[in-house]
Parts: sequence; C-alpha cells; structure tokens
Amino acid sequence: MKPDKAQAKQTIHELYNSLGDNPAPEIADIREALLKVYNKTDQLDNIEPIYSRLVNLIYSAATVAPLGLSRDQERLVRSLADIGKRAGPAGGAFMAYGNKDSF
Repeated sequence: MKPDKAQAKQTIHELYNSLGDNPAPEIADIREALLKVYNKTDQLDNIEPIYSRLVNLIYSAATVAPLGLSRDQERLVRSLADIGKRAGPAGGAFMAYGNKDSF
C-alpha cells in the first residue's frame, strides 16, 4: 500500500515546526532537509526512498551529538521511518550520511 502523501507532508510539517526552537547545531541541516523533502513529495511517484534517506540523515546526526528531541518529535521521526522502511534495504543507498545536499 502506498503511503498517503498528504499525511507524510503533515508529519514533516509538524516536525519542521517543532524543531524551530531546538538549539542543537545539527538541527539546521535537518530542517533544511525536511523542507526539501516536503517540497519534493508531490513531485515523486515513489516517496519511500527519499523518506528513508531523510530518516537516515536524522539518525546519523543523532549519532554525532544528542539532538534533544522530545517524545513527540521522536514519534514523528518514527512515522517518517515507517514510510521509509517500505523502500527496502537499498532505500538509503548512494547517500553520504549526514549530507543534506543529497535531497
């Protein structure tokens, strides 16, 4: 079953807005990637791979330094991960983790 693009965009919108007050330096890159994926969602037939790469970017940033995400923000990231995991094992392939320019 294809993910609902409107719901996926709503999740990105909520996460983007909720991260606005987060002072962690990696958050700016994550917010930029969220915005790029939000804008591309309607243009893509298959959104799963780009969502997989987005979540990989978030997870890789969290391994470098604590992001200080709230429980609600973590829930939103998990929702995005649920979409991305449908891309299969190669969904995040060909991406340099931590590179927001790959969107």
